[in-house]
Amino acid sequence: KHLIVWLVFLVYCVYTTHSQNLNFIPITSPDDVQALKTILGDYPAFAETVPSWNFSNNAYDTSPCYGGNWVGITCNPVTGTVSTYTIVSITLAFTGYSGPLPPFELLRNLASLTFVQSGLTSIHENFFNSTSLRAVDFSFNNISGEIPTSLGSTFSPPLELLRLDFNELEGPIPDSLRNLNMSVFSANGNYLSEDIPPQLFTGPWQTSITKFSVSGNLLTGPIPSTIGNCTNLSSFVASGNQLTGSIMCTKGRDVVSTF
Repeated sequence: KHLIVWLVFLVYCVYTTHSQNLNFIPITSPDDVQALKTILGDYPAFAETVPSWNFSNNAYDTSPCYGGNWVGITCNPVTGTVSTYTIVSITLAFTGYSGPLPPFELLRNLASLTFVQSGLTSIHENFFNSTSLRAVDFSFNNISGEIPTSLGSTFSPPLELLRLDFNELEGPIPDSLRNLNMSVFSANGNYLSEDIPPQLFTGPWQTSITKFSVSGNLLTGPIPSTIGNCTNLSSFVASGNQLTGSIMCTKGRDVVSTF
């Protein structure tokens, strides 16, 4: 009799624990779920390179925010809720994907996107139509064309970091970037041309920019004198170009510079 009671109690404990675990599965916000379904459905070549991003009949898999099952996705709780989560960060590397950037801007709370060492070929301008995007790293891809001029003009996300190193970008550095509170801008190893716009180092950049790196491009002309007014600039790297002049800091600071 005691053994039967013990077994019943054990079954109850297991059931209760299992039920509680199910209740604590983070629920991904419906907007994010729809966005991911659109991304995966409209870009099947990308979907093939991220097999863990899979909506199946298993309850644990249908929530991209559950337990790290969806590789590269990080979530935070939605303000004012207990179990609803939203995607805030995506990190992807060596995916094998080759093609245009999928429309990650559909994830309205995405703050950080790292998509490196893959085969991205282009960035559509609407990607930067975001009120949450703070950090972007597209280094070591095959992105061609120009840096979108809409960035900082039509679209002004709260972007603090932009890395575009070792792609195939060409054309000028848009002076519209000066309108962003950016701390790090890096575009080494591309085909950027013309001069470094003096206007870049005015406005918000005077206090926000800390690192500026554009080595190995086709830039020409003088080093902008406006760089000397940037109060927090600690590193300026522009070797492998055809630039002239020097950096003159008006605030008596030391700037690590290579050009």
